[in-house]
Amino acid sequence: MHPRRMAGLIALAIAARVAYWMVTRDYAPDSDALDYQVIAENFARGDGIANNFPQLEMHATAFRPPAFPMLLGGLFRVFGASVGLARLTNLVIGVIVVLLVERLVTRVGGPAAGLAAAVLVAIYPPLVINDITVLAESLSLLLLVLIVLALSSGRWALAGVETGLLVLTRNSAQLFVVVIAVLILRWLGWKRALGYASLAVLVVVPWVVRNQLQLGGAVITTSNGFNLAATYSDEAHATGDFVDAVFDPRFSDVRLLQFDEIAWDRALRKRGLDGLRRHPEDVLKVSGRNSLKYFELRPSENEAPERLDGRNITVRNLSLPLFYVVTGAGLYGLWRAREHRTAVLVALAAAYFSLVSILSIAPPRLRAPFDLACCIGAGLLFGQLVGSAGAGPRCSSSASSA
Repeated sequence: MHPRRMAGLIALAIAARVAYWMVTRDYAPDSDALDYQVIAENFARGDGIANNFPQLEMHATAFRPPAFPMLLGGLFRVFGASVGLARLTNLVIGVIVVLLVERLVTRVGGPAAGLAAAVLVAIYPPLVINDITVLAESLSLLLLVLIVLALSSGRWALAGVETGLLVLTRNSAQLFVVVIAVLILRWLGWKRALGYASLAVLVVVPWVVRNQLQLGGAVITTSNGFNLAATYSDEAHATGDFVDAVFDPRFSDVRLLQFDEIAWDRALRKRGLDGLRRHPEDVLKVSGRNSLKYFELRPSENEAPERLDGRNITVRNLSLPLFYVVTGAGLYGLWRAREHRTAVLVALAAAYFSLVSILSIAPPRLRAPFDLACCIGAGLLFGQLVGSAGAGPRCSSSASSA
């Protein structure tokens, strides 16, 4: 990348994020973000991955994935713990994602496409907003782009390590390993697919061993049961929407189990699955309801989760029309570039994470992989329209052709 082009993208990305920071100077982490902040502070003090949620006292926890609070905790240990440093960390990660997207899309669609995609990622409000919060979305996008870059260059081993880190960053990535392994099996054969999956698992194993030793269960996370109960339990069916097992009095019979995360997760998972067996039609109901929220077809219903995540509702509402434009252009651009393995990887990642959210819980911030994919697709479309390298040559069966 030309130095002036890089400098311009860095300046644009920083300016957009600083501008949003200025209108959210009173931001205070809440809910998920507060958990990440507290866990990071505990990690910095040498207490490990610990939190008082879902209990009342500090304890070893696996309710949140560990990679992001470990990153923050390492920085807190050196520079001191603060919300500002946590936000700055995500800002820097967001700028790096902009530069990596330019590199990725330029490979596929040429310089004009790469620049257009990077500019969109630099200024696109849903992505900018994520980068000024204390949430793991920014780090997960960085790892996702690195995975696509590695696979598009045939570096399946590196992609395996990065996918393992993604699983430790984003709970919904647990089955992403299987999806990519199947794709590698088709493209590169079973040996590389097995090697990729093995490396991803090896990265996650130490965390699972830690959970066995400290929590009493060889699990990746203890939040799957919470999500299932929140979406598919009899209580959720009766409510017709998300229910919170921590505060809903209908879950009082499992309240004491919160002092044992493994047992609590198991009880809530059973509750969700039992409800799903009794009401299998809820899969369609939940998916339909979440799809309307996910694709901003009922934007007013997203204001509550946006406020909970500390987002500025005025900025959200003013920038909402851009979402529809970028989404339409991005999906069309990815479709036109569908013969490229890189475009297939980007689209597949967006589809996987979208499906997981739509089937369970779908606040706008979890749409980040889809939003990133649409920015990439819109950049590819721009490159095609201005007569750059377009979708590039037809790819062969070799990994390097991508």
